[in-house]
Amino acid sequence: MGHSIDKQTPARCTVDKKTGSRLPSGHMIAKRVIFSGRVQGVGFRYSTKEIATGFDVVGSVKNMPDGTVKMEIMGEAEEVEEYLSEVTEESAISHFIKEIQSEEIALLKNASGFRISS
Repeated sequence: MGHSIDKQTPARCTVDKKTGSRLPSGHMIAKRVIFSGRVQGVGFRYSTKEIATGFDVVGSVKNMPDGTVKMEIMGEAEEVEEYLSEVTEESAISHFIKEIQSEEIALLKNASGFRISS
């Protein structure tokens, strides 16, 4: 006897937009994102924190000495990607961003909420 497969209910998964790979829903990821452009002195960090309230993500955002803003963000893969899309493409602060560098990092330890670091 073989295993029964319910073809009516597809397995939930997330497609990583960058790699195209399929990840199981609920797959936790963390990313470090560096934003450059006119991202300091314009309410950028405050806005990213406000946007985060609409998503199930945790992390922090910080002004860097070189004029960039560093964000570390963690959540389910789909939620993180949707949040970053909102910040970089749809928000009122998106036009301040000139360049984005993003990399996956180890999951954040003891992270709760989304905070502005100094």
